[in-house]
Amino acid sequence: MKLALLTVLATVGAVKVNPLPQPQSIEWLNENAIVFNPLFWKQNTILKLLKNQSLATSRFQQARLKGENGAIDSITITIENSSIPLQLGADESYNLIIDNNAINIDSVSTWGSIQALKTLQQLVVYEKGQFFIEGSVRIEDHPNYPHRGVMLDSARNFLSVKKIKEQIDIMSLVKLNVLHWHITDTQLWPLQLESIPGMIEGAYLEREQYSKNDVEDIINYAYERGIRVIPEIDMPGHSRAGYINVNEDVLACQHSWWSNDDYSLHTAVEPPASQLDILNNETYLMVEKIYNEVSGLFQDYVFHVGADELQANCYNYSQLFVDWIKANLSRTYQGLKSILD
Repeated sequence: MKLALLTVLATVGAVKVNPLPQPQSIEWLNENAIVFNPLFWKQNTILKLLKNQSLATSRFQQARLKGENGAIDSITITIENSSIPLQLGADESYNLIIDNNAINIDSVSTWGSIQALKTLQQLVVYEKGQFFIEGSVRIEDHPNYPHRGVMLDSARNFLSVKKIKEQIDIMSLVKLNVLHWHITDTQLWPLQLESIPGMIEGAYLEREQYSKNDVEDIINYAYERGIRVIPEIDMPGHSRAGYINVNEDVLACQHSWWSNDDYSLHTAVEPPASQLDILNNETYLMVEKIYNEVSGLFQDYVFHVGADELQANCYNYSQLFVDWIKANLSRTYQGLKSILD
């Protein structure tokens, strides 16, 4: 892909900017500043590539733009395999070379090219009405870690789609590549489900819900910035909202007081108390519907179920658990928990 870009300006002093995180290798070749053609910033395709950091595979097409003086400079992006999916372990390496004639990006995958464009954006300096790069530079880079994420909790404090996108933009600036979306918890179930529509009754307000279209919008927005979205539907702990409106029998200790001066008697680490009753067969039928629908909404291979902070005392409020213990006094909570392990 070729896009009109650059003209040479003048020599500048010491380098003012360096990419974040630090590339594996960065070599400044000279101090001859390279200025962007003003028309560059009026070209919508380029604006999407650099200012919004978007690079969907459908945009890989050749585009040329002549400056007022007729000179043509370019960005050339070469991708070895643009069909590599955005999943854990996707190759994000790239080579970026900038000189006074062109910008060249070489990468194995689309996602490496996206990271190169983010680096390019970080190198751009704005001074006295001009956008420029301080000199010719050669960069070879790849991430040190395949999973570089932020966990966003919209279950205890509802976040609008707009705010989630703002978080994605911030992540993109520093090359984070995983949004771990903690969607549900004891306090809130904000996700609309076609298979169990009553779950949404656990939302705070009607406007504080995520529709299927909302989820798709967020996933696509992140995808265009090389960011995976991993859903977290917390279970069997931290489960109350939604379930209690549909089938209260799948819960344990949902009406208990969560705290006590004696920590050993706690039924939860935070209010309100509740966990899925893992001895109730109806629990698994409900979880199956949830898992099938939610996993179908998201593109990532990873689905997080939390499985943290289970409280043994909670199951003392389950008649199924009490009867299970009575049937064989050698049984214990640890034995019950082993069902999950």
